[in-house]
Amino acid sequence: MWFKDPLFYFHIAGVAGLFGLYYLYNLERVPVTYRWRFNTVSEFHENQFAERVHLETVEARGDSILPRTSKEHVAVQRIFDHLLPAAGLSDTEWELHVIDDPDTTNAFALPGGKVFVYTGLLDFCTSDDELASILGHEIAHTICRHGMESLSRFLLWLPLYVISCVASGLDPDLVALAVNVAFRYPNSRTQEAEADYIGMLLMAEAGYDPSAALDCWRRMEEQEAGTGVSYKSTHPGHHN
Repeated sequence: MWFKDPLFYFHIAGVAGLFGLYYLYNLERVPVTYRWRFNTVSEFHENQFAERVHLETVEARGDSILPRTSKEHVAVQRIFDHLLPAAGLSDTEWELHVIDDPDTTNAFALPGGKVFVYTGLLDFCTSDDELASILGHEIAHTICRHGMESLSRFLLWLPLYVISCVASGLDPDLVALAVNVAFRYPNSRTQEAEADYIGMLLMAEAGYDPSAALDCWRRMEEQEAGTGVSYKSTHPGHHN
């Protein structure tokens, strides 16, 4: 009946217009790079969300989180503290955790300045400069509020995903894959490249050598040779 309504196209235009105004109203610039992005999550709600996720993550990691007095934590904390003044986020409650897992060469950041580093990364990095490139990358995610940007995009595309499934009658998994490949994965790769760029600015400001990032990512590329980069990847290739 709605399709047969003579005002059907006016309804569509009205909904699209309201959606467009909502989208434009919530556009903002990313710090440092000034990239336009859509974000609807306030800093207040981000802090609430961050604290809950942080507590859940710490609880899940349990005894694998090393004490602050451990030599691994002290070594990472020293570099972390050198980088933080360049971040310019004096109100952020930064907190570093080192996870005892020598088989994992990784680090990640949660919203609100909570950074986790695996001990496998300490063995992989050959210098403070290389470790600073990784820590700068994670700090940059907090500066840019990438987590809240991803959440905002999820909230934006969720109703469109539901409408597409209902209207098209296609398999929901197929629609989800199309949405991810078209929107989620490219945006994630943009965020990661942005964090690389800002991270190198941070380490340079802190007195570390940004060129060390080249050696670090080159060895990452050699370590994961053959895995390739696909359109379904959430990160750029190490070569890029």
